[in-house]
Amino acid sequence: MWLCEDGYIIIQKPMQVEAFFNQSSVNEVFALTLSSYKYIGDGGLIEELMHPLLQYQQYSTTFLEWWAFLFIQYFLNVPDQGSAILTHITNFFSLLAGLKEVSKHVVGLRSPVDTYYPPTYSTSTDKFGLLIHLHGFGSSGAYSGGSYLKLTQALPQGGYVLMLPNAIKNVQGTRYWKGTDACCDVMNMGVNDAKYIRSLIKKAVDTGRIDPNKVFISGHSNGAFMSYRFACEFSDLIAGIIPINGATFYDNGDCVSLYNSAAPRKMSILSVHSTADATILYAGGRILGATYPSLEGSIARWQANLGCTVTDLISSGESFTADSASHVAQVYVPVADSCPAGAHIEHWKVVDGVHGPGFTSAFRTKLVAWMDAHPKATE
Repeated sequence: MWLCEDGYIIIQKPMQVEAFFNQSSVNEVFALTLSSYKYIGDGGLIEELMHPLLQYQQYSTTFLEWWAFLFIQYFLNVPDQGSAILTHITNFFSLLAGLKEVSKHVVGLRSPVDTYYPPTYSTSTDKFGLLIHLHGFGSSGAYSGGSYLKLTQALPQGGYVLMLPNAIKNVQGTRYWKGTDACCDVMNMGVNDAKYIRSLIKKAVDTGRIDPNKVFISGHSNGAFMSYRFACEFSDLIAGIIPINGATFYDNGDCVSLYNSAAPRKMSILSVHSTADATILYAGGRILGATYPSLEGSIARWQANLGCTVTDLISSGESFTADSASHVAQVYVPVADSCPAGAHIEHWKVVDGVHGPGFTSAFRTKLVAWMDAHPKATE
């Protein structure tokens, strides 16, 4: 519900984020106060709108409040748990019937995961790549990976199994991933999403149909923060990550401390970020009182994590039309021989693009080609 009062638009409850911010017809500009949007004037652009996530304040709970919130969060996720039980049963009988594909995977009592397969999956003995795409704050796997990014055809046609998991709901009923300290466990409920994603990967690889050297994680917004978090903890399990309009930890020591292996990280990163993103700023900013780094800062931190000797990327001279608004993506790559074998980091800079761009089929085609070109290095 919206209430107009003294030039303010008051949000009564958290909104479904992408449903609002991807409306190209919106022609007003709002600036955020803690729980409202202040009307500034007509003629603004959609990219100047700020994200409802920022209406939250970091909330410090008492002992009893924390347990009360935990109970509420559990109750709000009961429908997902019911769907999970039904999916376990359905998949059991599907496997008994000899089916090689199940339309939904499930881990424990988490929300069932929509899964899409290459056309030859059921008839071929080949192994396929895997992409797990993580949605943004308040969104869903089906919307972010399907309606928004339209990965459900491009990835399977390109030879990848596509999984679109849903995060759990917080006490406001909004789906979120526990990524970095800046985004987006707003109530400090401490869900371990990294281990959940690890379980998804293990379950997929254990089928014997997934090439373990071609496992990737992509994410938009909150999902991008989560992809960085997963890479901090479990980079040994993936070939790479594709964060879209998100950032890594501000304190890289937090990331380094999550990695429990003595082996050097061998993975690739494709960071896609829009320069006019007013939600997760290209130049860095703050959410919930916590700072997140700029795009350049995220790149520099991961160049260091990967053992690269030069932290700046250089232009490859390549560019392409990335979205339906004809914004151009410029491609930046490492200096030659600056990163060790098996490590690569790349940036697609979407000039004047917004937080939720409508990516083109050319973008998706190049995305698949990039994944094909960056499998995990083998010893």
